[in-house]
This record gives sequence, C-alpha cells and structure tokens, in this order.
Amino acid sequence: MRVLLISLFALSSLIFLQCKSDTVTSKIELNIKDSGGSAAFLDLVKTPLINENIAKTDIPKSGKFVLTIPPNGPNIYRIRIGGKKHYIILDGSEKNIQMQGNLTDFGTSKISVTGSPDTEEYTKKWTDYLNREVNTEQIKKYLKESNNPLSAALFAVQSLKTNRSELYPIHQIALQRLKSGYEDTEFYTAYAKVVKNLEAQEQAKQARQKIRVGNIAPDITMPGLDGKPRSLSDLKGKVVLLDFWASWCGPCRRANPHVVEVYHKYKDRGFTVFNVSLDGLDNRGRARYRNDPEKLQEALDRSRQRWEAAIKKDKLVWENHVSDLMKWDTKAAKAYGVTGIPKTFLIDRDGTIAAINPRFNLEEAVLKIL
Repeated sequence: MRVLLISLFALSSLIFLQCKSDTVTSKIELNIKDSGGSAAFLDLVKTPLINENIAKTDIPKSGKFVLTIPPNGPNIYRIRIGGKKHYIILDGSEKNIQMQGNLTDFGTSKISVTGSPDTEEYTKKWTDYLNREVNTEQIKKYLKESNNPLSAALFAVQSLKTNRSELYPIHQIALQRLKSGYEDTEFYTAYAKVVKNLEAQEQAKQARQKIRVGNIAPDITMPGLDGKPRSLSDLKGKVVLLDFWASWCGPCRRANPHVVEVYHKYKDRGFTVFNVSLDGLDNRGRARYRNDPEKLQEALDRSRQRWEAAIKKDKLVWENHVSDLMKWDTKAAKAYGVTGIPKTFLIDRDGTIAAINPRFNLEEAVLKIL
C-alpha cells in the first residue's frame, strides 16, 4: 500500500511538473536595424480593442535588445517601436524567439522570426493581406485552418475590422475556433460581445431595407447582352442569386470568383445567378451629352463593352446578364432599394427572398435552401 501511495505521489508530481512546464518564460531577442535610440514597448493584447503595456525598454544604437515575457499561457503580444508594430502569438511553450530585420519592415514577413511558428504563420498571412493577395474566401479558409485559434481571431480583427456589420459571419468563424479552449478568457468574452453587436447592427440595417427576407422578390425584366429581354421570374423553380454589380466595382469583381465557384458546384442541383449590371450612365451623367446624342451613344457603347469584357474576364458563364445602362437610375436598383454594390439577394424556388447579401456565407446559404 505504501509503495502504491509513493508511486501515485510521484506520478502526480510528474503530471504537475509537466503541466507547469507547458507555460514558460519566453525571451525575445531582437536585432532591428535603424531602431537605435528609440524605445520598444511590449503590449499584452487583452481583447480585440484593448492592449495593456507590460514592458518598456530603450533600444541601444546597435538595435539589439531583449524582451522577456513571464509565464502567462497562450496569448497575443504586440511589440511597438515608434509607429511600427509586430504581433507575437505564443502558445505558452516558446522559450527563445529571435527577430531581426529593418524597422521599416516591422509587422511584415520581411522580419525574420524563429522560435514561434504561430507568429511566423500569422505574419506571412498578414503580409499577403497587405499585398492584396488574400480574398474573402482565403480569409475564411485561414480562419478555419490556422494552427492557433488566437492567430485566427487576431487576423479576423485586423483584416475585417470591427466596424463592418456585414462581415459578422466571418468573425463568427474565428469566434467558434476560440470557443474551444479559450471560452473563459477575457479576449473571448470581449470578442463575443463585438460579434454579437455586429450581428445586431446588421439585422437592424436589414430591417430598414426596402426588401426583406420573406418578401416575394419583385420581378425584373431588362435587356440582356443580346438586347433581348430577360426576366427574373423566368427562373422560378430554381434557387437564384440576384447580384447587383458593375464592371467598375472593385469589391464586386473580387467577389465574382467565389460566385463562379458556387455556381459550378451547384448548378446541376438548381442553382443559378441573375446579374443586374449598374454600368452605363445615370440621368445626371447623360445630361452632359444633352446636346450631342452621338457622343452619348459612344459613351454608352464604351460602357457596354466594359460590361461585356468584365463578364468574359471573370468567367461569368451563366446566361442571365441584364442592364439598361442607366447606372444608379436603373429601375431594378430602385425596386430593390440598392444604394451600394455589391448587393445580392438569394431567392428560393418559390420566388421568396431567403437571404440578403450572403456574400460571406454564400455556399452555406445556398445549401440551406437546396
């Protein structure tokens, strides 16, 4: 019995030591050129909106200095030098981290980081974002697959901001990752409130819309690319994404690849797209040509060519493309209360509005109906 008790005590001690060693003191050795004479600040990122300064050190002319993080478990930290900042994501087991590079590159993957794989992963993805090499779907993919849920949450907050209510479905992906293992943290609690507020704001915004979920979709009949009329009502029986866009709309064009992807994936199950282009000239634009109908027609022809070229370039292969080349004064936009694009409406097989602006959860919304 005594041997058994001693063995159990030894085992429990070993488990305690093992748990304790999971969180260690982390030493960050920095060699940042052109930073000598400045001060470096180490902040703990407590919540998406609150950072607490926990250390400060003067940087020698050599640019070499050390920051120490006491045992504190998984956390996000931020190093600030002047107006530059670099985020450090730790799981609590890192002992020695090295950072070196130029101060001008602080915050990007040009700064070499070793000893913290999560920091390297996050910084590379953030650099891709800064270089406009990451679209919305790639952001969602990273949030789902990043090694560290804290990295996902930080990337969501930094890339999507916290003041655009229509992005709340993407924030929910990062929040869900945090829920497993971080639900009791201050960061999770604050982030959950932020996401909940964004969702409430978006619901309030949609409640003020002219068209709401549950309404019968107003019919649209407009000229297609061939000049012949096409009607939204002809697609009844299918699940339709009504997409207001334009060749000159950057966010619309960036959203197109995902729409194309979803279209090819589910077209055989009854999903299709009806595009209303806001290319052309509104009444105000046309007034400039009131005394020169020939130049007006030339301007409209150029706009039409840009519309057609965008369809080809973005590979929008479905047939339902319509426009009266009236830009914001098109009757369809007024009927749906469209004052900004991209603006989309998902319509079910019975012709009822099932979702408004499912830009960031399009596939999920389509599957829900199919």
